[in-house]
Amino acid sequence: MIKRILVPVDGSQTAEAALQMAIGLGNEMGAEVRLALVREVSDQPLEDYLDTTTEVVRRQLVSDGAFASSVFLEGRVAPALCSEAEAADLVVMSSHGRGGFERMWVGSVTDAVLRQCSVPILVVKPGNEDVASSFRPFTRIAVPLDGSDAAKLAVEWAVELAGRFGASVTLFRVASPVGTVLPGLDTREHATELVGRLEADARTDLEAVRSEVDDGSCPVDVAVRIHRSPARGILEFVDESAADLVVIVAQTRYPLKRAMLGSVADKVIRGSATPVLVVRSWKEETPPLGEG
Repeated sequence: MIKRILVPVDGSQTAEAALQMAIGLGNEMGAEVRLALVREVSDQPLEDYLDTTTEVVRRQLVSDGAFASSVFLEGRVAPALCSEAEAADLVVMSSHGRGGFERMWVGSVTDAVLRQCSVPILVVKPGNEDVASSFRPFTRIAVPLDGSDAAKLAVEWAVELAGRFGASVTLFRVASPVGTVLPGLDTREHATELVGRLEADARTDLEAVRSEVDDGSCPVDVAVRIHRSPARGILEFVDESAADLVVIVAQTRYPLKRAMLGSVADKVIRGSATPVLVVRSWKEETPPLGEG
């Protein structure tokens, strides 16, 4: 499933938080961990940093088939990373980074890569990690679903990773009653009935998905939450369930010049302290008159 993992680095400790996730996945999958650094200014002291960091990663990749490599890229940061990512199966990157070098990428680059890159991206929030710290395997993977066929792509990734790490998967839906109450029917009894119907319908859909993907490789359960804000409901559920990975689909419109993540996915990525794996789903879009 994963044979090459691309990790953008920039000389900062916060950016290197993503390395530990990549090393853990590399060891589990027997994959290549490829460090990428974009050279924007020719006199930056980058060679020693990249060589040293790559060697540290190489020593931590101990499983069969796992190894480290590195590459210097030229040009604008986000496009250069997206181009390199085309040869990878997964990108693992920190959401922020600021190092000792000038003109380093920060959160805006992660944001741009999320919108332009065609491969799945695992976003890791920076903490106090350093390159030598240990990786904690996943134990609980949460997958927010919205009833769309595209969202099921996230389920496939979650089940595969859970089977590898011995983790459980929770498929959940945040059902929002906003906009569903008709004028004159907004009584307490009607509201209770509406919430009950929303919850029952959501649970039925989730059980159908579970029956499709539950192959015995990992425990799979379902949950439903009622919340006025889907994004806030997702974030609260992730905290309550103590999930250590969120897998979510972001529907991207094609062509890329009109790329969007979707408001819910965007809010979850920005607001989650838990790592978020963003799986891309492409949506063909007819350009407006005058374009294309």
